[in-house]
Amino acid sequence: MKKSDSNETNESKFKSLLKVSQASRENISENELGEEATEEKPIIDEEKLEERQSEPEAITPTEPSKSLNPQPKLTEETTTTQAPQTDTPKQMGRPKVGKRSNNNFKQVTAYIENATYKKVKFALAQLEDEGQKLEFSELVQELLESWLEARR
Repeated sequence: MKKSDSNETNESKFKSLLKVSQASRENISENELGEEATEEKPIIDEEKLEERQSEPEAITPTEPSKSLNPQPKLTEETTTTQAPQTDTPKQMGRPKVGKRSNNNFKQVTAYIENATYKKVKFALAQLEDEGQKLEFSELVQELLESWLEARR
């Protein structure tokens, strides 16, 4: 089959599909189409159809193009001037410091009243304004340790 025959076949299929699509949008059944489906009424602009057909199809290369991704050739000069690689790869992101990544700490959940929580946060903010920084978790830690001491 020649390419022009294929294009003509595709064009006629495309036109008939457009007619059926338009008919379905207008809620016309296939039986009502009858002769309308076989008539050659242009549904779309012929110039736009020709423009679409004249556009080149996307071609996917089977191998990477050398001109698009030029790779430098490795020589002794390029390999010796590169930075020496270490055994441990450089870690990305923030360093793992803090309570979350420290095995001596365990995250727990406790239910306390809203009013108590607000008063404690306010008191901790006042301490911070005075130059004494105390985190909520540090306060809970101190209170739990003093409770354990009192039980002995």
